[in-house]
Order: sequence, then C-alpha cells, then structure tokens
Amino acid sequence: MSRLPEILAAFPDELYDDVFSRLDQAEWHKMALVCKAWMPEANRNLWRYPIISNWDSVQKILPILKSSASHRDAVRGIRIRGNAADRRPGAPGATEWVKAALVELALYLPNMVSLTLETWSGVTFCNHMVGALRNLGRRVTELHISYCTFNDPENLEELIFSLPSLTVLRLDAVRWHDTQAFSFGTREYADRSLENIRSLIMRGTYDYPPLFRWLMAHKCRPARVQLFNIDDANIEMAAKYLEFIGNHLEVLDFKPALRITNHSKDVLMTVEKVLRGSFNGRLRALTLRIHDPNEWAVWWVPRIIDNAHGLPIEEVTFHMTLSNGGVFKTEPWMFVRYALNTSRQWHRTLRKVRFVHQPVQDTRFRCLQDARGIFEYYFDGLHQRGLLEAVNAEPINLEGA
Repeated sequence: MSRLPEILAAFPDELYDDVFSRLDQAEWHKMALVCKAWMPEANRNLWRYPIISNWDSVQKILPILKSSASHRDAVRGIRIRGNAADRRPGAPGATEWVKAALVELALYLPNMVSLTLETWSGVTFCNHMVGALRNLGRRVTELHISYCTFNDPENLEELIFSLPSLTVLRLDAVRWHDTQAFSFGTREYADRSLENIRSLIMRGTYDYPPLFRWLMAHKCRPARVQLFNIDDANIEMAAKYLEFIGNHLEVLDFKPALRITNHSKDVLMTVEKVLRGSFNGRLRALTLRIHDPNEWAVWWVPRIIDNAHGLPIEEVTFHMTLSNGGVFKTEPWMFVRYALNTSRQWHRTLRKVRFVHQPVQDTRFRCLQDARGIFEYYFDGLHQRGLLEAVNAEPINLEGA
C-alpha cells in the first residue's frame, strides 16, 4: 500500500488490510475521497466487483479491460443490473445491452469467479449468451440471481448448467412468467448433476415447489443452506428437500414466513419435519431468524428446537428485534429457555448460543436499542456456563421510510 499520512503512519499496514477487507463498494467509494494515499487501494478494490447497469457502463469498462492487464486481473466478479422497474409478465425481454455485456466482457475476465444478475425481467438466453457463459467456463464458482423474472423455467436451468463449476448458488426472489409450469427440466440436462454446490441460498415467497423438485432431481445436496421467507405454500417441499439433503447438511439458516394464525395440523406436522435427527445427523450450526418474537408468532420455534434434540449441534443463533423482555415469559419461549438453560438440549456438543438483536430506529415503533442484558437475564443458565453470546446488530434507520 501507499504511504499513509503521518498522523496514521503509526498503525501497521496489516491493521489497515484487515479493516479494508471488510468494506463494501459504497464504503470504498468514500475511502477513495478521504485520502490520496488510500486511492490506489480503493480503486483496486472497486475493480474487484464492478457494477454494470447500462450500455454506457459497458463502453466505459471494456476499453480499460482491453488495455490494462492489471485491471483484468483485479476483477473477481461482475454485477449486471437490469431494469428494476419492469419485471411484470409480458414485459419486453432482456435488453440488448445486457446480452452484449455478457458476450463482450467474458473475453476479458480471466480471474472472474462470481456472476450476479439483479432486477432482470424477461430473461431469455440466446446462443451467444450461453456461449459467453461457457467461455467463462470453470472459473465461475458463484452465481447470484436476485429479483429476476425468467421467461420460462428452462432459461434458469440453462443459465445454471452453463457454469459447470458452481459451488455457491443464490436464488433471491427468482420467478418465471409461466406460472403454470409446475415442473421444469429439459432432456438435454436430464443427466447433469449439481453435486458440486456446497452453499445454497433461497429467498422469496414465490411458488418454489417445482424448484425444490428440480434441485432434488439433479442431486443438489449442499452443506450450507439458507431458506428465507418460506411461506405456507413452500414449507412442505422445503422440509422434503432438507430430508433429501440428509447427512450432507451441516449449516442451516432458516427464516419462515408462516401465517401467524396458522396452527393447522398439516402445517404443524410439516414444521416438525424441517429437522429430523435421523436424516440430518451432521448438522452443527442452526440459525433461526424470527420476524416477530411474540407468543402468537413463534409457535414454530420450540417445535424445531425440540425436533432437533438428537443432532450434534455446536452453535445456535437467534436473530430478532425486541421491544421488551416480556416475550420470554410466554409459553413458547419458556420451553426454549428450559431446553437451553438446563443443558437438556445438545449437552455434549453445544459450544455457543448467540442472540442477535436488530435495533430499529423509527418513532413509529417501540424497539429496544440494547437487548444484551435481557438475553443474559432470561438465559442465565447459558450465561453461567459461558455459552451465551448476546450482541446488538447495527441499527436500521426507518425514519421517513
């Protein structure tokens, strides 16, 4: 790194390297404006994951990549953002600049390992685009698809199988126009496997059962799974998919979006099957993200905790936003407190129970800004055994939202 200003020179470069490694693109933009000595480092990191949002950005980046080996080598991934305002069914297909961006840039990305597609409507893959993705070949190991609407499910399949070395797959609010397609898959890829995928992130409340069945058909058994906003229509297939993964599953991050008043027998039985010791015998880390910690909304939490009692879990994390500590006096939380405080649950394997409170800054809602003392009080058994970690996340400011 370049020499720092004299007032900061006393700090070792290793400290700055560690701090800088945690910054995102927005923060690197700020860093580039703070100090001339930081500008080269900021520019290098900004080039690691450039954002392509229109044809002008393609035209600006392409000549630099063609002429500068250092910039080509710096790029680790690209983010292509489509038209966020036009994702309705029947909307025009992907614009030509998006297609051209993939075709043109693929030739100058020797170290690219990550591809992100965001807010892209009417996704259809022509032969040139498939060829461009295949030119990236085995270099790309991460595919992140966020708020994209495909013309049909086969286009999603073609995209995924164009990148044969994927180990990370993220499907965030992904959908397709043909809502009647209850199953998808083509003969061309019938024998292809997704066994290399180690991390799967699925978010959204669209009709995902066909997608779960497709993942099972192609033997996708990741070790790390994030399932967010899984609603009543998807919970049954989500449970079946976790059962299918079986002993391959090591880390689960789960956030359901079940109806608060839904205590039907079928849904309750399905939730109880989300984790079953006989099928997921290697699970070591469990995260439960709780939208509302009040009694009527957390009926599913003790059921999962109780059903996972035979698993070798080492770390449990609860994410929530608290307005007061009284919720821990309700029946669902009384069960969780007893199970964790008395060593009843995972007494041989448990190493840490982490409670993360997400403060919200908004005058319309009552929310604690610091919940650490509440967690320590109600989970004193964990606290005394040195297993409790209580933290406050960075506040979310909703003022004026």
